[in-house]
Amino acid sequence: DDELRKLEERSFVAGVRHDEPQGVFTSTAYERRKAALSLDAVIELIYSVQPAHRQRATFIANSVDYRDLRQLKDVDSRFAMQDAMTRMDDPHLLGYPIHFSEFVPRFHLAFGNMIEGYLSTNNGKTKIVRDPFTRKPLVQFHATRAVGGAPQDASAIKILEFTHDERGTVSREPEMVGGLGEAVSA
Repeated sequence: DDELRKLEERSFVAGVRHDEPQGVFTSTAYERRKAALSLDAVIELIYSVQPAHRQRATFIANSVDYRDLRQLKDVDSRFAMQDAMTRMDDPHLLGYPIHFSEFVPRFHLAFGNMIEGYLSTNNGKTKIVRDPFTRKPLVQFHATRAVGGAPQDASAIKILEFTHDERGTVSREPEMVGGLGEAVSA
């Protein structure tokens, strides 16, 4: 069942094949912005989503980008991301839960109400079929489940693509120190 969950997640996040749902990050329905990774860019992303959609909003990012997002600080050098209080909780970025998925494209951050912005369907039935080409005692079975997904409300989800160089180093805006207006290289 874990393998089916991963396949569904990959389809909903980055589905591109004809037999997959259209993914959140591969859809052209959602507004995209490009910017250097900074706290200001993340705040702009949050406030680009309508207030009604921000109430149940979450972030979705690539698990490899966790380190770069984790290092974001405000002018008083406080981290913008708070760790989860328990193993069952998600960490929070600027007060909103953040989920990480290996299927999100690198250097992308989505924010919004995923339930209202993306329609996912699942018939709930898992079909198990015996492989006709295997013999006892090594019989194989294949499990399938019909799922679908598509953008539902494009105003509910926005995507930030943060800039990077050819080596994959994230571009950062200079941080402001102590509110004095001095730019310091990160």
